[in-house]
Amino acid sequence: MHHKVKKAMLFAREKHKGQKYGDKDYFLYHVCSVVDSLKDSINQEYCYGAHKEEILISAYLHDVVEDCDVSLDDIAKEFGTSVALHVGCLTKRGGESREVYLERVCTSPVATLIKLHDATQNATQSLVCTDLKRFAKYMQYIGVLGKHIEKLSKEK
Repeated sequence: MHHKVKKAMLFAREKHKGQKYGDKDYFLYHVCSVVDSLKDSINQEYCYGAHKEEILISAYLHDVVEDCDVSLDDIAKEFGTSVALHVGCLTKRGGESREVYLERVCTSPVATLIKLHDATQNATQSLVCTDLKRFAKYMQYIGVLGKHIEKLSKEK
């Protein structure tokens, strides 16, 4: 594992310490599931304007600003401005509508890719828990994000 990716993994593990995803450890269950899913889908060195390591770092950090006592400035200082930009796009603000949030996510191809994997993991877990309302929400996310990724893929 690349040094910076490992640093992001350890940072996220520490920041999410004690958080739960249902009855499971949030970091190990959710964050690592998103990253593992991305690892399987990114096989080239450079994807959607970013190096593979930058995408994986951003994926490890995708929830730390939203769910932990971490700012985007903290992310920029530790991991650089481009990672902070991706994480900023992925961070839902309080009171923000789904539409506005997804519009911001889609301004970054890397954030779009990460959010697509994040939403897929959340939809899968929602089905396991038979939370159909939550499942429907994430399927809507996947539809919007999937169309955007398809558009980006055609532009290559």
